Amino acid sequence: MPPTFTHSQPGTLTVGVRTGGAAAISPAELLTALRSCAVLRESVLKRPDEHELVDRAHRRPQFAEDLVREAAATVAARLSADTAVFAVASLAESIHPHHAVASLHALAGDLQSKSP
Repeated sequence: MPPTFTHSQPGTLTVGVRTGGAAAISPAELLTALRSCAVLRESVLKRPDEHELVDRAHRRPQFAEDLVREAAATVAARLSADTAVFAVASLAESIHPHHAVASLHALAGDLQSKSP
């Protein structure tokens, strides 16, 4: 039986890294990491792909706090320990009159040591 669909929380997820100089991660690798832990909107989808995207989002709901933790940890796993990682999520509630906002700033090594 499919999960009970309640409401959606579309929003904005911003993830970045700071290094002492050289690029720490390519944009393509960053996007791949984020696609593995968050449901990202797509510009053009065929009907079956639309269904799959909505189904995936509802089967794996995430609070803003969960989203920033998982996004930061997923990106940190691809970085050197001394690279700074930040993630900010602002999710628009569809049935409540507020946004849910969470942020995380940490060194990749600290996030890597907390990963299972």
